[in-house]
Amino acid sequence: MASVAELFVCPGCGEALGAGAGGVHCAACGRRFVEVAGATCLFAEPARFVQGWGRALAQLVRQAEQNQAAIREQRRGAMGSVERRLARLQEGLRANVATIRELLLAAGIPLEESVGPRAGDVMEVYVQSLRDWAWDTEENALALERMPKVEGRVLVLGAGACRLAWDLHRRDAPDHTVVLDVHPLPFAIAQRAMAGPPLTLWEFPPTPSAEMCVEREVTIHGAAAPWSFVLADGLSLPVQQGAFDTVVTPWFIDQVPTNVAELLPVIQRALRPGGRWLNLGPLVYRQTIDIACRYTIDELVELAAQHGLTMAAPPTRRTERYLCSPASGQGRLEEVFAFAAERDAAPAMAVPPAWWLHPQAPIPRWPELATFRAPNPLVAAVVERIDGHTSASDIAASLVQQLGIPAEGASQGVHATVRELARQVGRAPTPAATS
Repeated sequence: MASVAELFVCPGCGEALGAGAGGVHCAACGRRFVEVAGATCLFAEPARFVQGWGRALAQLVRQAEQNQAAIREQRRGAMGSVERRLARLQEGLRANVATIRELLLAAGIPLEESVGPRAGDVMEVYVQSLRDWAWDTEENALALERMPKVEGRVLVLGAGACRLAWDLHRRDAPDHTVVLDVHPLPFAIAQRAMAGPPLTLWEFPPTPSAEMCVEREVTIHGAAAPWSFVLADGLSLPVQQGAFDTVVTPWFIDQVPTNVAELLPVIQRALRPGGRWLNLGPLVYRQTIDIACRYTIDELVELAAQHGLTMAAPPTRRTERYLCSPASGQGRLEEVFAFAAERDAAPAMAVPPAWWLHPQAPIPRWPELATFRAPNPLVAAVVERIDGHTSASDIAASLVQQLGIPAEGASQGVHATVRELARQVGRAPTPAATS
């Protein structure tokens, strides 16, 4: 089995990685990559990642305290049945936050009370962990049923709580499964689901059919091998060319990239010639994605072929239930597409850098910015804040706080400004990387 160090490259400088007693490292630039939630943390600035999630955890704890205070106030004078319902809810919220805090602290994410950007929302994908490991529904079985066999070295982008990846691994016994995501909490939950000890989580359905607070026990399925967890940016994947035989993207391509055309070189580069890209999910695009980039399924087939990923058979489509909790009075139906595309023998494509693809990645400080003449004060303020460590989202937050610009759309606006700056100073990715 190839190690993580053999399959990936340094996300900072692109050179080969090594592994030793101190973990995964890059000899070329000196970076060392910590383990978080049992996963190798392959970000250019791992400490910044850990600190950002520490701030997100601290925010979760503060929000939980505010929720507890609000519920205590509402319990005063409530009739008996309502008071008992709120007391139960209070108990579940308290227990659940304590469990999540314990999981993340054990995973290597300490509470971080300093002011600064958060890496994400701790609870953003929590419900997916419940669906994967705690709900007794048919969603997981239907997803597995539609997936072709996976073979060789398998990479799952956006693996989340890993249930589909785990079911594929158990069914097909590939040589090695690597699951990759940016969220540490689902990985921490997945490890406990696979290896134990038993774990209790709480569900708070927004439209409960009966209870507002449901205690869930995570089902234990046993340890996985050969299997690796990796925390990394799937949009500018630091992967060795042709490292994988299969790349799987479950519920990923319409929600994560702002333009799936910029993800396709990443997939093509990760696959060996003849390797297969397997996709399962809808085309339900976020409203922040440009209308021109909300591709239909026929456009996606054409786009994939342009990037050396050819589908031998048309995608299949089926309407399925999605995140339908047995405790909820509402559900959701999606038209889910499944397809397999094979990589051709053309050379590996260049992958756009992370800062070009999304606003959360640190922006390099290009020397040309020292003499750049900004066309207006707002662009000048952006240029001033580019220091090699700050992201477009960080800059946007600073401009909202210090200059009072509208918060809505600020991150996307600053990101668009950064991309235009890169074009003007000659630092934009080449057309081959962004076609």
